[in-house]
Amino acid sequence: MPNRRRPPAQETMLAMINGYWVSQMILVAARLGIADLLAKRPMTAAAIAKGTGVQAGELYRVLRALASVGAQRRKPEKEPD
Repeated sequence: MPNRRRPPAQETMLAMINGYWVSQMILVAARLGIADLLAKRPMTAAAIAKGTGVQAGELYRVLRALASVGAQRRKPEKEPD
């Protein structure tokens, strides 16, 4: 069996922190019912924000972050004001 390199502590800690952030973003999306809204049709971040009663700019950043880890697909759009 090959000798496996143990990752440095910093890498391990960063992976744990990133995993927590992703899990919290997924929790927010689930609580807001974003998947249910998107199951009906594609929507902009502003339309999703209006449907969920949250700020469009903040939601846009959460949706972009979720897309960056593959939790959803994203079509480019202008960031809401």
